[in-house]
Amino acid sequence: GGNPLVIWNNSNNVMFSKWNGLTFSTPIELNPTNIDVAGASFMGPDIASHGDTIYVVYKENPENLITTPIWCTASYDNGVTFQTAVKIENSPTSITRFPTITTDDSGNPIVAFMKLDSSFTNARWFVSVSNDFGTSFQSPVLASGWSSPTSEVCDCCPGSIVSSGDNILMLYRDNNNDIRDTWVGISSDLGNSFSNGVNLSNLNWFLNSCPGSGPDAVIIG
Repeated sequence: GGNPLVIWNNSNNVMFSKWNGLTFSTPIELNPTNIDVAGASFMGPDIASHGDTIYVVYKENPENLITTPIWCTASYDNGVTFQTAVKIENSPTSITRFPTITTDDSGNPIVAFMKLDSSFTNARWFVSVSNDFGTSFQSPVLASGWSSPTSEVCDCCPGSIVSSGDNILMLYRDNNNDIRDTWVGISSDLGNSFSNGVNLSNLNWFLNSCPGSGPDAVIIG
């Protein structure tokens, strides 16, 4: 209906409020009491909606453990109630971080997140799609790594994901030997594979540190 839905991180909790036409509703916590949510000035939970369906993704604390997963909770009644969160990814060998979410044209969630080795190396972006409105998620598909065979992504920079039709764009800051241009991984089969990548900024921006910022986008048409 065009009304805003807002989330934020507060004391390791993801809070939700929505506009009811006159004011914002009393904030509610979306994570269970036994799960802390990772948040910082440069990262936190993410939200997407389609019709009266709302999805929120968040990373469990401690963020630097391979045993703390990424979760997705859904509301099918415009935020009146939220379902029990579903585990998206809990790799036995990888740290995950920076979950971000969009929906396909049918309202199914599409989630992207970064995976790193246990020593915070080999940073890459992966995308996992759901075909049952967030009840379960498919195996994650690699979406980054287009600048060179040895490149990684900027491991402290959030990314974003957008979708239209069968096309999914995974936007991220690259790290090719400290060249930190903005890249996009492109899928034309609704996230089953990413077959192409494009350098969006083409500035050869060299920086021997982490910017802590990333790109965002919309699809027009």
